[in-house]
Amino acid sequence: MQDPRDEVPLADGIRLAWELLEGPVLRQRFTRFIGWNASVVASSALLRRAVHAYLRPAAHLCGSARMGVSDREAVVDARGRVFGLDNVLVADASVIPSAPCAPTQLTTLAVAETIAAELIRSLD
Repeated sequence: MQDPRDEVPLADGIRLAWELLEGPVLRQRFTRFIGWNASVVASSALLRRAVHAYLRPAAHLCGSARMGVSDREAVVDARGRVFGLDNVLVADASVIPSAPCAPTQLTTLAVAETIAAELIRSLD
């Protein structure tokens, strides 16, 4: 992060995401979190260190929101819809099973455009 002003909204977003992940619908879908826990999220100093340690442009995380046919094995379906939640879609690198050989940004754009096109078709 080049601008220190980005830290506060980023920390707020992480805390909101953590709150959602700890909720009744999503918590049962995860067996573990790497690098993140309630103590880190609750402490401003630990969260700041975690943000600087984990959130870098070079970290293209893939496979953290498994795509599949049921909520027993996956987080989202083939259209990016989150199981158990209405009107929530995931259209980023987290649905890609493993890091692609092609540039991650291009692969992620293809995933996002495919899911967006399907969403638009479903609204017509």
